Amino acid sequence: MSIKQSLAERFPNRPRPSRRGRLKALGLALLIHLALVAMLVVGVSWKSSEPPPVIAELWTPAPAMSQPQPQPEPRPAPKPEPEPAPRPEPKPEPPPEPKPDPQIAIEKAKREAEEKRKAEEKRRAEEERKQQLAEEQKRKAEEERKQKLALEQKRKAEEERKQKLAEEQKRKAEEERKQKLAEEQKRKAEEERQQKLAEEKKRKAAEQARRERAEEDRRRAEYLERLQQAAGGSETGAAKGAASGGASGARGSVGGSGADAGYQAKVASAIRASTNFLVPPDLSGNPKAEFAVRLREDCSIASVTLRKSSGHSGWDIAAERGIQRTDPFPRRSDGTCPSSFVIDRGPRDN
Repeated sequence: MSIKQSLAERFPNRPRPSRRGRLKALGLALLIHLALVAMLVVGVSWKSSEPPPVIAELWTPAPAMSQPQPQPEPRPAPKPEPEPAPRPEPKPEPPPEPKPDPQIAIEKAKREAEEKRKAEEKRRAEEERKQQLAEEQKRKAEEERKQKLALEQKRKAEEERKQKLAEEQKRKAEEERKQKLAEEQKRKAEEERQQKLAEEKKRKAAEQARRERAEEDRRRAEYLERLQQAAGGSETGAAKGAASGGASGARGSVGGSGADAGYQAKVASAIRASTNFLVPPDLSGNPKAEFAVRLREDCSIASVTLRKSSGHSGWDIAAERGIQRTDPFPRRSDGTCPSSFVIDRGPRDN
């Protein structure tokens, strides 16, 4: 990366210099380089002047004599005169230093300037690298902080969502429980109402049946009284009525006469015990269904034929089944069975 690029990246808003400014900067740089070269030339020429000669004397001390043994004092001898010290030879003058070449100094200055520029560029590049590394670390730290913050917000949002969902489920469960409780209470109230209504209808039906039974007993008593009166007037008519099996008798009689009136009640009781029918609440009156019944000699049923419908198909079927379930029919008091007779019954007969 060049200095220009690095400066452009570091200072993106720096204004671009004009042509006049660039020329002025170039001239100033050339002037500074010329001044530097002149100073180098002056310094080299100042150091290249010949130094003055130096004179020095060299002398060596006399060798020390060994210490003599003590002897009797000799006579003092005359002291010899010291020899003059030899004159030192003059030092050879050093050869004059060669004058430096200005071109070499310029090249050297250029190399140093280039090295300084490269070192400065390297230092700036290192600083930029460190700054970029610090910015990258700062950016990564900021991204990690933002990521952690986002995760924390997401976790909190998830917890809030779960909490709201749990509260919603709890509220729905409570509403369902209340709704089920209300439905259960409503169902129980309806069952109680239906039960009360059924009991009321049953009570009314039982009351109606009791009244009709009382009316039927009254009519039967009147009929028996008429039969007894008729039997007292003519034995022949009674015998004839017994032989015919009651085919021309009143409705509700079962092939009997005044002589065998208990047989009627026995057959009616047997048929009533074998008949299963729930009287509808909306059924008005006591419609009668008329059946022609033929018996064998052993009192078993040979056939049952519906001669007249009551207008209520359910009762017709229930009455016919009750007759069929009575098989075999009870015998008369003398042990015989009527060959045929007619039965008319209503749903409220007892």
